[in-house]
Amino acid sequence: MDSEAQIARVREIFAYLAAGDPGEEAWKRIRGLLDPGATRLSSEETYRLIPNAAEIDAEFGGDRDGRLFSD
Repeated sequence: MDSEAQIARVREIFAYLAAGDPGEEAWKRIRGLLDPGATRLSSEETYRLIPNAAEIDAEFGGDRDGRLFSD
C-alpha cells in the first residue's frame, strides 16, 4: 500500500470514529510515522526483545520468508 493509500485509510478511521480532522501538524506527523524509511517498527532491536528470538529465527527464518537478524 503506497503512502497516499495509507493516508486515505487513516482518514477513513478518523471518519469512522467521528474524530474530525486532526489538523495539518498531525498529518505531517502521521505521514512521518507511515514512512518506512523514517520509522521502522520491526527493527532488529525490537526483535531482540522477544524471548528466545535467536532460536525462533534459527528454526523459522530463511531465504524465502526472511530472517529476524542480519547476522
